[in-house]
Amino acid sequence: IVNDDAATVSVDSVQGSEGDSGAKSFDFHVTLSRPVDVAVTIPYATADGAAQAADGDYQPAGGTLVFNPGDALTK
Repeated sequence: IVNDDAATVSVDSVQGSEGDSGAKSFDFHVTLSRPVDVAVTIPYATADGAAQAADGDYQPAGGTLVFNPGDALTK
């Protein structure tokens, strides 16, 4: 028996110019593959790569995204 009815999560890629001054926000769309009967919680956090938080390249962020039963499949 294979349990293949679990919902999967995908996150869209985001590209854009950050500019030379001020702050700019980027939105990431998170999608569930199917409706759910129970809440799905997804922890998230930024991480250093080419951009470094210590250098002021970005402001660290993190939290939990929740899909409750009956929610839209994309947030």
